[in-house]
Amino acid sequence: MSTPAGPRERCVPFFPLIVLAIVLLTILRSAIATHLDSFTGDENYHVVAGVSYFRTGDYRINPEHPPLVKLWVGAFIPESVLHLPPLQIVNDKASERTYAAETVYFKNDPDRIQRYARFAMFCFNGILLLVFARVARRVFGDVIALAALSFLAIDPTVAAHMPVVMTDLPVTLTGAIAVLSAWLAFQTWKPLAVTGAAFALGLTLATKHSGILFAVFIAAAGLYMALRKTPPTSENASAPPPTRTRRLLLLAALLAGSLVVLWSTYRFHFHESPTQQETFNRPLADKISDLESARNRFLIANLARFHIFPRAYVWGFADIIRQGVEIGGYPIFFWDHVYIGEKPLYFFPAQLLVKIPLGLLLISIAGIILFLGRNTEPESRPQFWFFSLFFLFFLAIIATSQSHYAGVRHALPLYPALSFFAGATVAFALQQKSPTWKILALASAAWAIASAVPILRPWEYHNAIAGGTAHAYLHTANEGLDLSLRTKELAAYYHRVLEPQGEVPYFVTYLAPDQEILARGIRTMDQEWLAGFPDDSSVVHGTFIAEAVMVNATMAHGLGPLRDVEPAERFGNLLIFRGTFDLPGYRASRLYSRGRTVLYAANAGAEKALPIFEQAAAANPKFYPAWINIGNIHAQQGHRDQAIQAYEQALRGAPQIPDLRAKLESQLSQLRSSPDVRQVDPLRDPFAE
Repeated sequence: MSTPAGPRERCVPFFPLIVLAIVLLTILRSAIATHLDSFTGDENYHVVAGVSYFRTGDYRINPEHPPLVKLWVGAFIPESVLHLPPLQIVNDKASERTYAAETVYFKNDPDRIQRYARFAMFCFNGILLLVFARVARRVFGDVIALAALSFLAIDPTVAAHMPVVMTDLPVTLTGAIAVLSAWLAFQTWKPLAVTGAAFALGLTLATKHSGILFAVFIAAAGLYMALRKTPPTSENASAPPPTRTRRLLLLAALLAGSLVVLWSTYRFHFHESPTQQETFNRPLADKISDLESARNRFLIANLARFHIFPRAYVWGFADIIRQGVEIGGYPIFFWDHVYIGEKPLYFFPAQLLVKIPLGLLLISIAGIILFLGRNTEPESRPQFWFFSLFFLFFLAIIATSQSHYAGVRHALPLYPALSFFAGATVAFALQQKSPTWKILALASAAWAIASAVPILRPWEYHNAIAGGTAHAYLHTANEGLDLSLRTKELAAYYHRVLEPQGEVPYFVTYLAPDQEILARGIRTMDQEWLAGFPDDSSVVHGTFIAEAVMVNATMAHGLGPLRDVEPAERFGNLLIFRGTFDLPGYRASRLYSRGRTVLYAANAGAEKALPIFEQAAAANPKFYPAWINIGNIHAQQGHRDQAIQAYEQALRGAPQIPDLRAKLESQLSQLRSSPDVRQVDPLRDPFAE
């Protein structure tokens, strides 16, 4: 391995072997800690999509995520493990998710598929960790690179994401590699370094749409570095630095090369299907029209028009702007308060504060203090400024977005910057003659390891600031608590305890598909209601099972009263209550969900869904999404008065979010003035995303 180009510091003997050992231990720790986990709610969807991409070259399924991770997993899963039924043209996301879930849970062995998928992701993320350490060594030197890698190896959220077929950890690692590679490229402007940065950035774009944020930062930083006067360095001392024109051309080549890499993951095809027929679950034109901002509609329309990105990528970009930027109607429970619309700007810093082990936080904060106090190596200060600017840029974007529902996983790209500051503390401590800093660094690392590494089910981990893993759900609710990872334990509990007694439990899930519940032989009251048992009461009696993320005061599911009830039993964040509870909000929520399923089903539709939505609205008159669907259906049927009445009810129940209320008022105005209400475009249900 070549000599590092990072700061002049001590070299660590056997660096490659140490890195390999850390990565293998990271994989082993994650494999042990997560071996009981079920698929997350999204994984069956991603796996089926990846198999489709790899085998057929058809990218119609799950276009809201770029294809790299899915392609990788699809390549690992043979036909003998996952038989893919013929692809279909479906109506909206719900139908597409049903196709994927039925494929995994009804037509194949989901546990066998999961074993192959986990192996694939351990390989993928393990390789990325190896490359991360290699490039970090080039930028920061041996000690900081090893400390940063160790930070990621210890952190429970990283361990939880290592085997899952999701894009958050991969975009974190590819993005960090891209930013590190861009720094190296901008120091020398050598074509080989620029090519490496382009490749890394292309992989980042092909992993998750938030990769565009990495591209924006690298483009802006590269523009500054290209235009500034280049100071002499050891890298360019023997030859004059490239001219500004050449630097600008190399920056353009970097960005263009990243697009080539992205297009290669779509096989250089603009259309999502070999037939060239549009096969998305919702037409691209409709996805663009869903966007509220005229500027966003203009941007997405022209990206498609000029074929800047493949059409599936553009579809996903429109989806992520709609869901992660524009929609403001989702309630969120955060530190004992419900927020609707505006979220606290400190939400994501708070997520870092409660999800990262306190020992790692302490050593990172010490590194930041050392950096601000100018106590880090002078040669490394520009690199730290570079990552500090990226940290602040990315944090500012997500803090003002609507992506809070996912909790810390949308803030994972901030972890590498924190890990480098932790490395700064370690490097400083090793340079001091006094043992004080060495003791601080060693004690912090030991504290982090002792508090985090032994934890099983690391997805649920919270540190003491949040009340610990056992009590965090009482104060906050997001996907950082759980993502349906306890479904296998639910099945074991049902077959061991409830089924022998003939008891059918109430079950409230977050993202686990109904198909998994059925495939694992769990009988629930939801199935009884679907089979014809009357769902005519808000009172539930008997065993009530819910994921902890649902037991809070947000309006979407109506389980706020259970927050003050001690569970009779629990399996981590799978909570089991026994007794009699009056939960009208829960009844409205389940009826609404049932109505949406019927609305988009191939053999059902609006007429069958309408009475279900009406029952939901009767159970909770303030549940405005039900009223929106009632209004849309009546308008489509030409019933002006009923549509207006429904939208008036939606406006009464809607939270005080200016944009949301303005859309409802505009819809009412159109319904009142249009000669034919059937010509009024339905208002997109904000909960349909």
